[in-house]
Amino acid sequence: EWSSSPDRVLFNKMLKTTPLLDTFRHLHGSIKHSYTCWNTGLNARTNNYGTRIDYILISSSLEPHLLSSSHLTEVYGSDHCPVVCQLQGLEVIGCETIPSECSVHYPELRGKQTSLLAHLDRSKKRHSQEEGQEHLQNKRHSQQEHQTSKRPSQEKCRDSKQSNKKPKQMTLAGFKRVIKSSSCTTKTIPPTASSAPGRLNPSLSNNAPGKQLVSAKSLLTGLPPRPLCKGHKKPCVLKTVTKQGENVGKRFYGCQLPIGLSGDPNARCGHFEWFNK
Repeated sequence: EWSSSPDRVLFNKMLKTTPLLDTFRHLHGSIKHSYTCWNTGLNARTNNYGTRIDYILISSSLEPHLLSSSHLTEVYGSDHCPVVCQLQGLEVIGCETIPSECSVHYPELRGKQTSLLAHLDRSKKRHSQEEGQEHLQNKRHSQQEHQTSKRPSQEKCRDSKQSNKKPKQMTLAGFKRVIKSSSCTTKTIPPTASSAPGRLNPSLSNNAPGKQLVSAKSLLTGLPPRPLCKGHKKPCVLKTVTKQGENVGKRFYGCQLPIGLSGDPNARCGHFEWFNK
């Protein structure tokens, strides 16, 4: 399936029709499960379930000088890992022409590539930072001038809005005290057999003897216990559907383990269960 994907077919065709050499594949043959990129959202790196989409290509004429090519999978910090290649017996000289395979010749990439010198030249970077700071200061200065030039009526309106601000959110302890001190009479509703346990009892009346007091804990029932996945018998995790469609926004339970190859005991199973509170 991976070898038949359009991008893979195009890449293999390029290697056959151009004088380029895939250094890693040339030295390591048909080695499997050697990847350079993993889906961090699915925690795929834990079980080494990824793809190899980072390459070092050299001219076929440099094949006798190729010493090593490897993936630094132990280096973290990105969803990709570094790839390195070592050549020996070569003298670095300048090139007057750019090879035809370089991205600068592609119309969709022309003029968008940043040169390496731009990353190494600190003076240019410092100059750009100073320009950014100067722009920010000018922007703040103009905002201050705009605020001072407001009409008095606008300032009065702003002051009145500030004076009418609502108080801060009430704490749970304060909420409990308000309910206790309330003198409102509630309608008495006889309890039914279908009343769910742990829910707020509707039969509360200030006129009834031995009246019940509502506490914050009775209002916050929380989530039900998480089910166990069928494959590992471990508590599932609650997820939300983000893909656009009729189920977007719905929540469901799934296996808590990271994604991996089929049959791997350390990989997530196919447990799926809709969340119904």
